[in-house]
Amino acid sequence: MLLEKDQLRFESESHLDPTKNDNLILLQISSPKESQLSESLHKLTGGRLSVLNETSALLTQLQQCQQSTIVIDMFNKSLEDQDKLLNEIFQQKHIHSVYIRGTPPEDDDARQNFFSKYPFIRAMFENEQSLIAQWAMDTANEYKKIGDMYIRKGEKEKAQLRFSQGVALYKSLSEFLNGKRHLK
Repeated sequence: MLLEKDQLRFESESHLDPTKNDNLILLQISSPKESQLSESLHKLTGGRLSVLNETSALLTQLQQCQQSTIVIDMFNKSLEDQDKLLNEIFQQKHIHSVYIRGTPPEDDDARQNFFSKYPFIRAMFENEQSLIAQWAMDTANEYKKIGDMYIRKGEKEKAQLRFSQGVALYKSLSEFLNGKRHLK
């Protein structure tokens, strides 16, 4: 019976697998001239990044995916515009997590309401490097969780693959951050 419970827990948690489809989508609403998110994420993911400029294209792509992580660059958008966009996006089923480059509400109550309304938001930063670092660390930790689940299931090769992907992402993040530091 314990094995069946572990199997059910594994299957219910497997929706957390960030490698399931490798769907990382950047919705670039801010001017690309103001942002290097596309270039930076492209380097960190080895090119496994879809860059979209329109919400309608994102909504279409989300309908075709089993699971997606979305990075939204809407740095210069008002809170009302952000709220409208997020309402549209959060109607979709296949969202794993959302990272936003934007300005969160300043008031503590408004900020709490905002993040409660959109539970898939993992981070919201004005600073690109902070956003990228948070996404990379979260994703590497997801690889570890999934690797641990595969270990419990007895699938050592799949576990090793996930652990290796996490380590590779940490190394890429370190190189990225060191490169940014040397540019200053």
